[in-house]
Amino acid sequence: MNVNWEEILMDPVVQGAIITAAGGIILAVIKIFLDSAKHKKLFDEIKDKIGNLKSDTLEGQHERIKEIMIEKTNGVEKIIAAGANGIAERQRSIFSKVDSIDKEMSANKERTASLTLDQKDIRDNVTKLVNDWEHTIAENKELKARNTELEKKYMELDKQYKELLSKNRKARDMDMEIDR
Repeated sequence: MNVNWEEILMDPVVQGAIITAAGGIILAVIKIFLDSAKHKKLFDEIKDKIGNLKSDTLEGQHERIKEIMIEKTNGVEKIIAAGANGIAERQRSIFSKVDSIDKEMSANKERTASLTLDQKDIRDNVTKLVNDWEHTIAENKELKARNTELEKKYMELDKQYKELLSKNRKARDMDMEIDR
């Protein structure tokens, strides 16, 4: 049996099979190459995340991290302590002011306790008058602010009115010239 390889290789079906097989082998080689490059890149990323300290152990890295955390914690504790001292000072200041107000109120109670009924009525009426006066002053401030706001709006509207009036006159003048 004599096999004629030339005839077999020239057959289009065999050529297609050879080309397909060769293409598959080439694609497999390319895929292997790309996968190895991808794995190398992934390995490099992992290596970067872990760190590339060749002379240090994982335990050494943990110790350094622990030292950094202690250092940062101490810094935060100092800030908190400074803030707490400031709060304590403000708290003492507030307590002293409250004590002062309590003493003044007690003194006022003692003074008002010895007043006659007519004097108490006068005191109450004066207090009411002062409160009404303070309310009126606050109300006047609000009204002044509102008045200023309305004056600004009026000026804007007046300006727009004058502009429209001017445009209207110009349009009328143009109409009159066209009619001539």
